[in-house]
Amino acid sequence: MFNISYGAVFHISQKVCYLPLSQSHLTYPISLVSEGTLSKVLHFDSKAVVENYIRSLNIPATFLLMGLFSEFPVQNLFPLPTDASKYVLAFPIPPNTSLPLISAAVDTGKFVSAILSQRSSLLGKEICAAERMYTIVEMVEILKEAGIDVVYQQVTEEQWKESLGKVGFPEHFQDDLTENSRWFVQYGYFGPGTKELVEEGHKVYFLFFFRLKQEVENKLIMAVGRF
Repeated sequence: MFNISYGAVFHISQKVCYLPLSQSHLTYPISLVSEGTLSKVLHFDSKAVVENYIRSLNIPATFLLMGLFSEFPVQNLFPLPTDASKYVLAFPIPPNTSLPLISAAVDTGKFVSAILSQRSSLLGKEICAAERMYTIVEMVEILKEAGIDVVYQQVTEEQWKESLGKVGFPEHFQDDLTENSRWFVQYGYFGPGTKELVEEGHKVYFLFFFRLKQEVENKLIMAVGRF
């Protein structure tokens, strides 16, 4: 798979260049955690294969596990057949399901900077990156506040797969995304303890910016003291 081949080539190049730290968009092996009941979520499990491969090379690395991209709800809006000005957001998961959202464009660099600033204490660890946990209900409310007339509809897994097929997803990826949704409900996005893992990621993030704030304040005090 692309995730595996790309990850292997990228991190072999890092080993040759002796780069001291590696960040990767990886996640927990779903097939292992679910004891084989969810074996088709290949776009997640392939990243776990890459992580294990990196660890086997003994490359000093910290693994950045990205939450669900905040663009995801918008990308999955579909106009109602009866009224194109209204939209439906439909997934095979309950509306109270919580998912960790992150803006890849805005927040990734902040977490990477935080990791690099605490290199020695974070080597070998996995950092779960997300702004916070959002329920599907909250996502819909935010979209409404942005002026989008949208409702949420919980569909069956069969309806979900059918909708994926209609927009061109091949059957193996339909199965992948369907089991992925089941994983969110049964185990959480990052696996068991997702909420706590996000909170631990926040500690890394906020410690960096607290120290940065202190450093800036100290420099300002020193600068003022010279006058």
